[in-house]
Amino acid sequence: NDAGLYKCVSTNNNYDETTWIGHLHVEDARSNAIFHRVERKDLPQAPSQPIAITINSNSIELVWNIQSLDIIDYLIEYYDINSDKTNLEWKRYLTKTKNSRQIINNLKSDSIYQFMIRARNSFGYGSPSILSELIETKSNQQLND
Repeated sequence: NDAGLYKCVSTNNNYDETTWIGHLHVEDARSNAIFHRVERKDLPQAPSQPIAITINSNSIELVWNIQSLDIIDYLIEYYDINSDKTNLEWKRYLTKTKNSRQIINNLKSDSIYQFMIRARNSFGYGSPSILSELIETKSNQQLND
């Protein structure tokens, strides 16, 4: 039985790593369940590159564009460039909204982040946007000046 939790880990030459986890459920061959394979054309298009419009010490407001109209929500993935390079961990934020504008809170001050976005419709998640430019949160000192 191949059912279970699967983890995909991808690492590049700089030892940057990203992880995706999925659960596989296997139906009995005699089941009456109807299987439907999702066609790539049914998934939402990739959003445009996210752009920071407001940057504070612990938050960044992002905007992006998308051509698809049937969006349910977005998955924003990001990481802190300053974190341990040998164990780079992408954080995930589910927007729970169709708006193509989002504030990401609870970031570290004086840190550099990079973001990418995936749109979701009733068929699933589409391809990711291209990565944002590197975005640096302000230091607490900058806010007091």
